[in-house]
Amino acid sequence: MRFWDSKPDEHLFYLSRSSWSILSICLFKLKKLNEKSINLFLPEYYCNDPIPLINHKNIKIKYYEIDEQFQPNLKSIKKISETVTPDIFLGVHYFGDPLVSNDLKNFCIKNKCWYIEDATHCLKRDKIIGAQGDFVLFSPYKHIAIPNGAILIVRSNGPSKLRVGDYLSLNINQFLKEELQKLKFKKGLIKRNTFFFY
Repeated sequence: MRFWDSKPDEHLFYLSRSSWSILSICLFKLKKLNEKSINLFLPEYYCNDPIPLINHKNIKIKYYEIDEQFQPNLKSIKKISETVTPDIFLGVHYFGDPLVSNDLKNFCIKNKCWYIEDATHCLKRDKIIGAQGDFVLFSPYKHIAIPNGAILIVRSNGPSKLRVGDYLSLNINQFLKEELQKLKFKKGLIKRNTFFFY
């Protein structure tokens, strides 16, 4: 796992799929804000896999436009944010092409929203990929011959300056199970203690 080794200002979680990583981040935010619901900004062209997990009354999905180069349309994002305050913003490195935008980082800082850097189309990090978000998602199973496997990285050097120490002792399986039960997610999602990780 040398490609994804954590740095001193980071913490890694291993899950079965990045869909669970996105749901975990949403549940972290709900717990931190102690709110009944949060707003998650997703690009209009996005994998359908996590939607059944995060399509819940407590997680409101707002889709923003992207251009022909798969870059976020800042006008679309700002227009949506005039009526809906973002709590989490997800940007994607489509097909391994790095997404770099100081405007996006500044947008997240201004709105006090967490920035998820979706690097599931990328095998590993480099100087850009994995170095911008509050959270970074990797999906090694999409690139190498393993049945599943996702990596969720929590970073203190992202726009929100998260305290990584808050996550160090977290048992992600127990956390997910308890939060899903509290929010009354579908019972089919909660079967046993170990299905979240590989």
